[in-house]
Order: sequence, then C-alpha cells, then structure tokens
Amino acid sequence: MNSVTSISQYFANASALDIADWLMAIEAPELGHVALRDLLANEPAKANSVLCHVYDVACYQVGGSCFAEGASAEDRDKWFVSVISGTFNDVDTAPIPLAESLVNAEALAVKHLRLQDLFFEVNPLVALEQA
Repeated sequence: MNSVTSISQYFANASALDIADWLMAIEAPELGHVALRDLLANEPAKANSVLCHVYDVACYQVGGSCFAEGASAEDRDKWFVSVISGTFNDVDTAPIPLAESLVNAEALAVKHLRLQDLFFEVNPLVALEQA
C-alpha cells in the first residue's frame, strides 16, 4: 500500500481538525500537499474545513453570535466568516458575504482568503508563525 492510499483511508475517518493537526505536524510539506490535493479532489467540503482549521478561520451562525440582536430575521440562520484581525493583511479585505450553511461559509472563506493558494505556496507552519 502506498502512502497516499493509507493517508486517504485515514482521512476518510478523521475529523477536519485531526487532519489539520496532521498537516501542521508532518515534517514533509510535499506529503501534505499530495494529501490535501487528494482531499480536495475527493472531499472538497472537508478540505475547505481543514484549510479553515489550519489558518484559524472560524465560521459562526449569525443567530448564535453576538450579532444576533442587530441581524434581520432572514439573516439569523446564515453563517459568517471570522478571522483574527491582521491575520490576512495581504488578502483583499472586502467583506465575505453571508452563507446559507457552514459548508458554504467555509467554501467562501477558502475562496476569499485564498487559503488553497496560501497552503500550496508556503509551509502552513510558517504562515501561522507570521500571522
């Protein structure tokens, strides 16, 4: 069995947080790149969640947050993306639109914050240390 097959099997039963922890702990970034590419091809929603965990991007439901009181009734079931101030200074800081679900919010975060590009351009640990 090759390493990609065994990683894919591990990913099938692992949570996004466990996969993110694994990606940040491995000493061979190229193996992480292969593994994430496989996950992107086979489970894109899980890959988006992993990337959000790697870069400390959180998604919350409006109605369950401190913004619930000021939100319109139709927005309370929607989701928003939250990042630590100053973390993504080199990325366009235009507001990320509200999403209909957690999965959609994570996909918007990956797209707007260019998390795939960031992951494949640099070692994730270096990116987190610079944040």
